[in-house]
Amino acid sequence: MIKSLAIFNLLVLSCAFFRSSVSAEDWTRFRGVNGTGISESTSLPTSWSDSEKIAWKIELPGAGSSSPGVSGDRIFVTCYSGYGIGREGSAEKLVRHLVCVDAKFGTILWDKTVAAGDREDPYQGYISEHGYASNSATTDGQHVFVFHGKSGVYAYDMDGTKSGIMLSVRNRATGNGVPQQA
Repeated sequence: MIKSLAIFNLLVLSCAFFRSSVSAEDWTRFRGVNGTGISESTSLPTSWSDSEKIAWKIELPGAGSSSPGVSGDRIFVTCYSGYGIGREGSAEKLVRHLVCVDAKFGTILWDKTVAAGDREDPYQGYISEHGYASNSATTDGQHVFVFHGKSGVYAYDMDGTKSGIMLSVRNRATGNGVPQQA
């Protein structure tokens, strides 16, 4: 299932934002600008194959099932590596990624990584279906924001510089899910 989601992510990255013939509006969050999952652009491809209507393909640094976000010439996608591709290993080796891809050429502009948070959930249940990177990044055109599960919420400038905003998603003293600014 995880491999299928990674392949789907690659297809979405390489096809849905085929910039050479499509001038789609920014897709700033999960399900698009208006949250409906429907683009107002009428020139998007409705079909493609491994050899047709592909501008580029890339290999991401890990698996993921998030929806890509788009702002201008940048595509943002989350993925994970180090743990969770199978049932073996240690959750302490989990690394979450926020990847910025050049929409025109398909090159990775930057890859920001975050180590596993405290007491990560084991690779079972819904995690084995969706992985550790199903949360979509969102952008306001100046910053990109990403929720990395128990590792927290992070904000970056469009060039990949951490903006200094980080929010822990649990109180380390009590273990509750109450947001705490770090």
